[in-house]
Amino acid sequence: MEIGGAWFATYDKNKIISLSGIHPWLNGWRALFRGVQTQARPGLSRHHMSSYGFHSHLPLQIEWARQHEKYGEPSIYITTNTETDNSGKMLRINRTFTHLEGSGLVKNLGRAEVFETIQNVWLLDIDRYTEIRKGYD
Repeated sequence: MEIGGAWFATYDKNKIISLSGIHPWLNGWRALFRGVQTQARPGLSRHHMSSYGFHSHLPLQIEWARQHEKYGEPSIYITTNTETDNSGKMLRINRTFTHLEGSGLVKNLGRAEVFETIQNVWLLDIDRYTEIRKGYD
C-alpha cells in the first residue's frame, strides 16, 4: 500500500482557523502544503511562529513523516510561491523563508515547478527547527 498524505487543522471554538497538509514528495515529504490560516497566532516571532502551520502543524507533520519514513530521518520540504500571489500574502511568506534561511531553519534548494506553479523549495533543518521551537511552547 502506498502512503498518501494527511491534513492538520487548528480549531478555535469548533471552527477551523488554520489548515495544512503533508504528502510524499521527491525523496521525502512536502510539509505545510496548501496552508491557510484565518488569524495569526498571538505574539510576534522572528522565527515565523506566529503561523499556526509553522508553529503547531509542523511538529505534528514531522512526527507523522517519521512514522511513515522507511529509511531513517525524513527529509522535509516546504515550498513557497515566487510569482503567483492569489491571497496577497504568498510572496510575503516567500520573503519570510529567505529570512528563516539566515537563522538556519531552512535551506533554499532553488526553484522548481510544483503542480504547474514555480515555487522555491526549502529543506527544513529538523534539528534546528526543534531547538528553536522549544522556546515557543
